[in-house]
Amino acid sequence: MDLAASPAPSPQPSPRRGEGAKRVTAIAAAIMLSGCVSVGPDYHAPQETPPVVQGVDAHESTTNFQADWWKQFNDPTLDALIQRAAANAPDLKIAYAHLRESRALLGVAKSQQIPDIETVANYSRSRGQQPGFTDQRTTVTSYQAGFDASWEIDLFGGVRRSVEAARADAGASEASLRDAQVTLFAEVARYYFDLRGVQLRIDVANRDIENQRQSLKLIRARLDAGTGSEQDVASATARLSAVEAQLPSLQTLAQNDTARLAVLLGERPGELDIDLSAKSFKPIDVALSIGSAGDVLQRRPDVRVAERELAASNARIGVAKADYYPHISLGGFLGFLAGRSNDFGGAASRAWSIAPSITWSGLNVERVRSNVKASEARNDAALANYQRTVLQALEDVDNAIVGYNLQRERVLKLEDQVTQSRRAADLARIRYNEGAADFLQLLDAERTQLAAEDSLADAQAAINLRAVSVYKALGGGWQACASERCDQLAAAP
Repeated sequence: MDLAASPAPSPQPSPRRGEGAKRVTAIAAAIMLSGCVSVGPDYHAPQETPPVVQGVDAHESTTNFQADWWKQFNDPTLDALIQRAAANAPDLKIAYAHLRESRALLGVAKSQQIPDIETVANYSRSRGQQPGFTDQRTTVTSYQAGFDASWEIDLFGGVRRSVEAARADAGASEASLRDAQVTLFAEVARYYFDLRGVQLRIDVANRDIENQRQSLKLIRARLDAGTGSEQDVASATARLSAVEAQLPSLQTLAQNDTARLAVLLGERPGELDIDLSAKSFKPIDVALSIGSAGDVLQRRPDVRVAERELAASNARIGVAKADYYPHISLGGFLGFLAGRSNDFGGAASRAWSIAPSITWSGLNVERVRSNVKASEARNDAALANYQRTVLQALEDVDNAIVGYNLQRERVLKLEDQVTQSRRAADLARIRYNEGAADFLQLLDAERTQLAAEDSLADAQAAINLRAVSVYKALGGGWQACASERCDQLAAAP
């Protein structure tokens, strides 16, 4: 309490031994009682049955879960992108800042469990009279310095519940950081593989353009030799233009993916210094190290976020219920008080005061009751959100694994289609050159070949995208930031 605005306490003699012992005993009893009771419900984490995940076959390794899953692609460029994202991504910086904030708020909550001690120093001088006591105006001078303390005795556990809530909030922030990592790494991989797929489709289109140019050259030569027709030349020219028209849209997609990767890594579009030029690309061809899919609820950071939010809302019910009971506080002063400067600091100027106080909202019980009901409603909503998050996690895993397996089957079918369509186009070209088939048959065969090759290029990128979805659904990626490393990053300015 602040004594600057209160009547100054008179210097008190040192208490007798018995009185001091009684005061110490009373304070010790209050401290002991403050740790005995905590109002409100105790928290018990929901017990979930280990899920049975559909679609897991022999291609998935269930022995170990590889947290740094991107290394399975054996792609140094992807490794460099992930490393840059982990160090520089704005999304992670935001999550780190939120974690630092929640930990600081936890410290604030903990500080309420100990006395609040401040140093005070006051000087005052006044002149006046007190009617009824004296007709003379008197001058009063006061010098005061010492320690001012206040402490709320947490007799019913309201402060402890607030610390419990703040600790759960900090846990939710840490899980949110991990969730941000999982999402970020998956997004980087997704746009990277999408870029590689588009580049592969551009390569297919360029090769087809070159083939169409050669075909047009031969058809014009046949026309000049009198064995061709104007219709064949027109059809070949139209075919070449159609293939060339695909390039701008594909190049736009590649540019968009490149720009998005730069932004994810905290760079301006066009300023990313990691080489993303086209290179050979193959879909993943190793068993996915997914570990036990049934452990997904322990690995998914978003499930952890929802669980910690549930714990925080449960603790805040106790904070609200604590208002049903009196709040007991102790205030005090220890220092020096004198009316003259030359007496200040001497034995005679020693002063102390103890000021216990009790506040109670008993007359506002309806407000307290409504606040408790609101806290309970928020807790019900947090529980429903947790249950929804669990169901969403299980759905994500099922969809991702089934989608990956089906995409692998699709790639195998498309590889066979490409092989057969190339053979059909070669045969049609031979028959056309021999005069056994017209140009429309050749054109149709080449169109089928291009469509098959384009679909295969897209599917080869898609199988890697499906693999990324599997690891994201399983909560992969956040372990790349070890607990102590997360602490260091969260503590960074």
